[in-house]
Amino acid sequence: MLGLHIRGTDKLSNVGGRIIKPEEYAPLVALYLRRRPDALIYVATDSPRFLAEMRDEHGERLVAYDA
Repeated sequence: MLGLHIRGTDKLSNVGGRIIKPEEYAPLVALYLRRRPDALIYVATDSPRFLAEMRDEHGERLVAYDA
């Protein structure tokens, strides 16, 4: 299982540092999934938009729960 914790704009005010956009780490996710084709992806995020995009792209292999 691959775990992703996706922070949005709250990161700027709470933690600091730049926001890493999904297109920056998407190639790493793709590489992981090529090497482990049966892997699930656990996503922790407060961004409904990002979660919807991940569901569209990865379907049933995505695991996420409402907080």
